[in-house]
Amino acid sequence: WGVLYRVPKGDLDKLDKQKGINKPDPRYRKFKTIVDLSVSDDVDGYDTTKQYEVVTYCITDNKRGDETVKPSQQYRKCILKGSRQSGLPRSYTKYLSDIKDNGSTYRRKSVGTACD
Repeated sequence: WGVLYRVPKGDLDKLDKQKGINKPDPRYRKFKTIVDLSVSDDVDGYDTTKQYEVVTYCITDNKRGDETVKPSQQYRKCILKGSRQSGLPRSYTKYLSDIKDNGSTYRRKSVGTACD
């Protein structure tokens, strides 16, 4: 499960920096993949599928379980809020809610109050 967001190309460099992509021992790796998005049409009963090329970040194998890759309190709130607002299944939102944060109360100014 997941949610797709349109991110301006200029902001991808900022995401790369935040995720430490160009550091010697990165916590995340970046890759492109194709996502098939299926949409049901309740009017005529047809399902349509659209394909999107997306960029995603994945924790590197050697950092799994590392405290430094747990989400901050702010980011955890964003994840949960987005899951609820996007109508993801309750079971998946419950799974996300069980992820522990890293204890950091640091709030990124760029996020503002979007996750409150």
